[in-house]
Amino acid sequence: MNNIKISVIIPVYNTEEYLEETLESILNQTMIDDIEVLMLDDGSDDYSQYIIEKYAREYDNFHAFFNENMGSGVERNIGIKQARGEYIHLMDSDDLLQPRSYEILYDFAKSDDYDFVLGCAMKINKRSFYKEDLQSFTFKGVENEITSTNIKERPLLVYDTGVWNKIIKREYLIKNDIFFPDEKIMTQDLIFNLKLHCLTDKVGMIKEFVYFWRERDDSSSVTQQKSTIVNFRNRMRILNMQENLMNKCDVDDNIREAEYLKWLNHDLRFYVRRIAVYPEEYRKEIVDKVNCILSLIPDNLKDNIISYRRIIYKMVENRDMESLLKIENLESDLPYHPELAKDLKEEYQDLIDFRKDAVNEDLITRFISSEIEGDNLAIFVREHPKYIKNENPDFIEFKLVESKNSFSIEDCLRNLETEEGISIKYEIKEDDVYKLIIPYDDLKDLKGRYFIRTRYVNGDIKKEALIETRKGKNILNLKNKELITTQTTYKLLCLVLNDKRKEEIKISEINIINSSGNVREFFKDTDNADAINAEKLENPLIESTLDTDKTFNIIFESKMKIESLILEQRINFKQRKINVNCLNDGPKYKYEINIPFEWLLRYPIQKWELKNEDNINITISNSTIYMNNTVKINFKNYKNKLHINAEYYSKNNELKKLTLENEKLKDTVEAYKSRKVIKIADKLRNRIR
Repeated sequence: MNNIKISVIIPVYNTEEYLEETLESILNQTMIDDIEVLMLDDGSDDYSQYIIEKYAREYDNFHAFFNENMGSGVERNIGIKQARGEYIHLMDSDDLLQPRSYEILYDFAKSDDYDFVLGCAMKINKRSFYKEDLQSFTFKGVENEITSTNIKERPLLVYDTGVWNKIIKREYLIKNDIFFPDEKIMTQDLIFNLKLHCLTDKVGMIKEFVYFWRERDDSSSVTQQKSTIVNFRNRMRILNMQENLMNKCDVDDNIREAEYLKWLNHDLRFYVRRIAVYPEEYRKEIVDKVNCILSLIPDNLKDNIISYRRIIYKMVENRDMESLLKIENLESDLPYHPELAKDLKEEYQDLIDFRKDAVNEDLITRFISSEIEGDNLAIFVREHPKYIKNENPDFIEFKLVESKNSFSIEDCLRNLETEEGISIKYEIKEDDVYKLIIPYDDLKDLKGRYFIRTRYVNGDIKKEALIETRKGKNILNLKNKELITTQTTYKLLCLVLNDKRKEEIKISEINIINSSGNVREFFKDTDNADAINAEKLENPLIESTLDTDKTFNIIFESKMKIESLILEQRINFKQRKINVNCLNDGPKYKYEINIPFEWLLRYPIQKWELKNEDNINITISNSTIYMNNTVKINFKNYKNKLHINAEYYSKNNELKKLTLENEKLKDTVEAYKSRKVIKIADKLRNRIR
């Protein structure tokens, strides 16, 4: 394979549950023909090794290698040295890409010959998806892209700590000897990224989601094991390595200060505030090692953080274990209950400046509930002006403003800095609970999505925010309006206002059409629909292989004339318009649409809604499921809407089948395990070439 644009390097260790989905997200890339994938098994003892061997056999640009357990950093170093691509992407074996990730990053990187370019990452789990916290700092103030910058101009790049959200010019890595520590140590990304940024003057930043970082439910990922003593020791060691690197590179003071503030506000804070969860024999070690790091940080920076953190670090410096063991919940409680400060020792109370903290902290406004009261919509929210409880504001305002489908909370606020919108009357119910009252007359002509923005002024404290929510979808009937309260990607409250319709679109049949044009019945609504679909739920249609050339042919009926339907992704509201084919004239019209499997499966978060632009409800008589050994696709009704959910998974019998098919591979694995690292590297070099 010549002219490889991107080499994807994936260390693999015991990720059989997620690995196929990860590799499929690479196969779905728009520039798959221009990349090579190096899958380096790090001594897995599950079925991961058989999965990567399967992909290596089926795809010429996928290459499988098998090593003893040396750690992901060593595996990545081997991959970088053996890669042939112009750019390198370092991916984890349980994460995902959107279909255009490599196209977006590569085109941007080539636009001005950047040493590396970075995009945004989103955290995902089975229940939700949200922007990764450190990314919010990294991209603070970036509207769309920054065509050329560096860490000297933008010290906030110290918060760019993941290797997986970027592609890096391979020549840049080799020329500057940028590799991971050649040993087994967690959180190596921190030192690798700092070196990456310190040695370049030319970085590109593009504000698009290019990477989906999986948060495992079992917390087995290294980055999720924050409470283990091994993780703590590794983190402290990495921070010392970063200090040595900054000294060696003689970095500017603004970079050093930004890094130190990150240590104070992020790296050290977690371990100190939760010191009580560690066994007693480790607590002194934690205090001693954190003190060593604190001794590197100038006092003026320690004085420039919020009161709570000044207090806990003073406790560490005093080695006041008695006080440290009492503060686990203080971080979350103190901002809203500042009276708790009176329980602290006088020495720590003297460190408190709640007014200064309130100026620097964000305003939090959370949705509680909503209901219909006569001709009004009532929304209850809790306004949290941190640290200044029970102070009457000089000014407070709530406004209903149209959603722009913006990228982040920060961007939403920027786009909503307008006096346009509908002013909302409110009543103060108790403490910080407000009842917002929106008359029906203000809503009757609205259609679409809306946020609620609040502005708060109290002396020198001036804040604005969008109301947040942690609640799922709820539907309210308001005269001839259907009002949906729901949660966006960024935990924002979104009000969806649609005209209420009595008409209905009913799905009567779903067929599966394969690439040869053969049709197989999947679902058919009959007079005995309940019995048929109950059987389908118990024994869903199971296919033996995944064929992305398959298409769902959906037949539906309606008394209305329908010209098109919309397939909308429930994460980012992106829509695909689907033209319908009319199969017969009225009075009861029959239509068909085709939805290719590829549309549903190419995106990492496969949650869709099939809808009509005139807000006519689409229903199916019962949930029905398509399954094969790799994916499950579920059609179901949810709150008057038709949802289509797709997910990847692996069945144990399929993995056992892979094991039987790869008996020869077992010998290969054992042979690799018996050799020393240098011999492994030589073998890999010969094999990949």
